[in-house]
Amino acid sequence: MVHPKRTYYPDYDVLSEWDEWDPTTQAVLKERLSRNETHLFNEDEKDVLLSLIPILFPSHLGDVSIDVLANFDQRCQRMNGYAKGTSVKKVDVIKTGLTSLMSQIFDQYQEPFSCLSEEIQKEFVQDLKSNVGYKNCWQSVSPLLFFKTVTEEILPIVYSDPSLWSKIGYGGPSYPRGYYAFGPNQFDKWEAKIHE
Repeated sequence: MVHPKRTYYPDYDVLSEWDEWDPTTQAVLKERLSRNETHLFNEDEKDVLLSLIPILFPSHLGDVSIDVLANFDQRCQRMNGYAKGTSVKKVDVIKTGLTSLMSQIFDQYQEPFSCLSEEIQKEFVQDLKSNVGYKNCWQSVSPLLFFKTVTEEILPIVYSDPSLWSKIGYGGPSYPRGYYAFGPNQFDKWEAKIHE
């Protein structure tokens, strides 16, 4: 399904509220918006991720204000938890899964994932989601575990993007200002106005 990429808030820009946020929030957002370097992923892995991310989140990556890959790289560098139901670290699931994905794609098509047609890329992602993959390529990490882990770790990054906040009418962090209008059809003066 193709997302219409329509918003009810075409004139809303959450960053116009910047001065209302506390210094810590401003510092976090400034870092998130300016981050553009990767250190954990090699060029081949970055190539795969740059093709994979828009397939996983097609409705949200039209006009991003953050570098999703750079922020994902940073998140992975700080990651120390384990993938759900396993004793394998999440970052190892992601790195091993990327290697497995590249190996299978080369076996099947003799070219990188990024060179495949969008239709084939989408079919491949559906296979990951269905836990379908070449057994010789996916030995230590299953396709489904890779798919779930990557999706769960990129999702918070996508939704941490202020441009997406503007599209969905989210007013950003409420601290220290707070919300006061709680009734039906009541809005604080700084909240997004629905475009009729």
